[in-house]
Amino acid sequence: MNSTPVTEELWEEVVDSTASWTELLTIPGGSVSAARVTLGVSAAPDGHDTQHLHGEGKARDKWKSISTRASPWANRLKNGHLPPKFAWVSYRLQLWSSLRYGLGTLAAPLSELGEVTKNFAYNVLSYLGVNQNIAAGYRYLHSTFGGVGLISLSAEVTIGRLNMFLQHWDMPNPIGRLLQASLETLQLEIGCAGNPLLEPFDPMGNLATHCWMTSFWEGICAFGLQLQMDYPELPMP
Repeated sequence: MNSTPVTEELWEEVVDSTASWTELLTIPGGSVSAARVTLGVSAAPDGHDTQHLHGEGKARDKWKSISTRASPWANRLKNGHLPPKFAWVSYRLQLWSSLRYGLGTLAAPLSELGEVTKNFAYNVLSYLGVNQNIAAGYRYLHSTFGGVGLISLSAEVTIGRLNMFLQHWDMPNPIGRLLQASLETLQLEIGCAGNPLLEPFDPMGNLATHCWMTSFWEGICAFGLQLQMDYPELPMP
C-alpha cells in the first residue's frame, strides 16, 4: 500500500483549505426574532413572519414584502385608468403571481394574514368595477356563488401549507422528519391520544407553542378540512 509522506508544504496546504471551509461554514449569530431573507422568504427563527408581510426592505434589495409589492401595484392601477376587465387580469396574473411564492412556508396566524389584505382589498374594489360598500363576506366569495372573487391571502397560505405537508409528510428527508417531530411535539403539548390535526383548534390551540405546525392546524380547522392520515394512536393506560 503506497502512502504519500506528509511534508510541511502539504500540511500547510491542508490547514489553509480547512481555514477556508471554516469561514464558509460559520453560522452567524443574532437574535431569534431577527428576520433573514432565505430563498426569497424573510423569516425569523422564532416563527414570526412580520418582516415578510410588512417589512420595508432596502432600496438596493430585490426582495420585497407583500405590503411593499401590493401598494405600488395599486398606485399603478389607479394611475393607469384601465377598464375593470383588464384590471382583473392584472390583479390575478401580475399581482398574485408575484405574491404566491413562498406562502406555504409562512408561520403567521390567520388573524395576522387577514389584516395584510383587508385595507388593500377595500381600496382596489372600485378599480375592479365593484362597489366598495359590498359586504366583506362577498369580497372573497367565488363568482360562481355570487361573490366578487377576490383572492384571500389566508386561503392561499393554507393551500400552500397543505401542499407542502402532503408532499413531504412521511418522506425520508429532513423536511419530512422535521414535520413528524413537530406534529409529535404538538400532540404532546395539547395532550391528545391520536392525530392532533383532527382535534378542534378552538380552544385547544391555546395550549400549543406558536410554530408552522400550529398555524397549519389553525388553517385546516378554520376552512373545515380533515386530513385522513395513517397516524398511530396512543393506547389508554
